[in-house]
Amino acid sequence: MKKLNILLSGVVLLLLGCGFNQDPLANKGDEVKNVQVPQEKVKTPEPEKSEAIRINSVPKYTFSEGREGKFSIMSSVLAADYDVVTQISNETDFPGSKFDSVTGEFSWTPPKGLVFDGLSKTMELKVRVFAKHTTDAGAKIFTNERSVEIVVERAMDKPVISTVAGLPADGFVEGSSSTFTVLVHDEDAGPASESFPRLELLPPDYAAITLTPFIKINKIIPDFQKRDFLFELSIESSKGLVEGYSSAGFGLRAVSRYNKPSTPYNVSTKLLAKFGDLKTSWTEEVSIPTGLTYNYSFIVYESTARAEFEVVDKADVPADAEIKCDDYDAKGFMTCNFKWKVSKTENLGPSEMSFNVKAVKRYYSEVTPVEETFTLKYKIVKGPVYVAPAPQPKPPAEDPPPEDEEEVP
Repeated sequence: MKKLNILLSGVVLLLLGCGFNQDPLANKGDEVKNVQVPQEKVKTPEPEKSEAIRINSVPKYTFSEGREGKFSIMSSVLAADYDVVTQISNETDFPGSKFDSVTGEFSWTPPKGLVFDGLSKTMELKVRVFAKHTTDAGAKIFTNERSVEIVVERAMDKPVISTVAGLPADGFVEGSSSTFTVLVHDEDAGPASESFPRLELLPPDYAAITLTPFIKINKIIPDFQKRDFLFELSIESSKGLVEGYSSAGFGLRAVSRYNKPSTPYNVSTKLLAKFGDLKTSWTEEVSIPTGLTYNYSFIVYESTARAEFEVVDKADVPADAEIKCDDYDAKGFMTCNFKWKVSKTENLGPSEMSFNVKAVKRYYSEVTPVEETFTLKYKIVKGPVYVAPAPQPKPPAEDPPPEDEEEVP
């Protein structure tokens, strides 16, 4: 009994020495004191597909290369205390696109060159929505997804008529052939000939005469690396369209293989008259009798009947004769008269004169004049009064030179 009391006394003293309220970590370091007791994590559940999530958007949207387009994607969930988060699953397929998850607006400017074959490219925009409980992290997570068909149309630039070269500075001359070139630039042209742009000929915006029916496209020279196409054209108009000259023109329009037309290109120029051949009614040899005053009328004319005439030169006209013409008096022809009082003693036989005339348009300096020299033939014949010319005396005969005499030895 005595031993038991001693043992109990020791235990009491030990407890009193330690104290019931003493902190067991009082003498420990901060590392030990600040150690957090790990708590068990709440496991996030895997999302479950649910039709309770509604995704409202257009089923299809069409963009154009180089132009911004936008549409809305609105999401909701038919469950209390749940919020939705909307994401674009394949955003990297739409470089440069933006999606505002707050407003639901999707915007995108497709880069040029995205459509490299054909007129358009069809893509798929994948939309996925998650619905999470606002307070309970362990509550179910719902999800749903939807696709929007995206069509990107090729940015088809209009062809451009860059230059028209080789047009005559003074205008086209009717009845004559001329060539010129038209340079067309078309970014949408392909390497094959069927993908080249075509050139259309149009009536002019304003001109007295249209040259369109007289123009022909001869060939195309492509420079596909630059997307340039050189058209070679020729023009040959009819004769007799103008008196001197008139305003004339034609229109051009380039059309791409996708039927995109260029801005019309109007060409204004002039159409100049071209004279025909010059002719005269004095075509045969004329017999002129001696001893009489002889008059012979003839005309000079031009085949298109538009020219006016002037006499440039007369040569070998007999001394007592004259040729008078009514210069500029009539359009298309000139009347002339040859008058000669032939001497009774005129030498008989054929002879000729030179007669040079010019066809002009007095008030149209652009029209090229035409010159022609005619040979007017005539023959002097015996008239009622004819006196043979006195014979010309023969010059005396010269004495023959003396012969050398032989020397006598």
